[in-house]
Amino acid sequence: MNYADFKKAIVDSEPGDWLYHILENETEVYVLKNNLSISIIGTPVSFEERCYEDWAINHSLESKAFKQTYYLKFNNTPIEEFTTVWVNGCRATIPIPKRNQENSLYLDNDDFRIGRIVNANLEEYNEHLGKCKISCSYITM
Repeated sequence: MNYADFKKAIVDSEPGDWLYHILENETEVYVLKNNLSISIIGTPVSFEERCYEDWAINHSLESKAFKQTYYLKFNNTPIEEFTTVWVNGCRATIPIPKRNQENSLYLDNDDFRIGRIVNANLEEYNEHLGKCKISCSYITM
């Protein structure tokens, strides 16, 4: 398997295509059902690693936002790192957005799709993207 095939398998998947486990140490484990060699591992949320970006803290009564790191893995080898921010009292986790030329926030398709996988509630995820004023370059529900 090459990198392009690996990434395509992840971003073309749906949240229901993944097995989910949370370990005793609060590590999150997502395993792709149709290819058990592909996984996403989420480190435990560190409530000391805060995000102070306006988009993450200025849209709700809960003004604290916390970073979490995920690793996209093949055969347990980290291939890519992916960071999200838990917003609004940890109701949703949003991938770190990019800024376009107009300084607007957006997620590219890959980030949006991976964000769907690691959010337990897709409705909350979509709602918080809107509250954070983050657009998506491509959305498939």
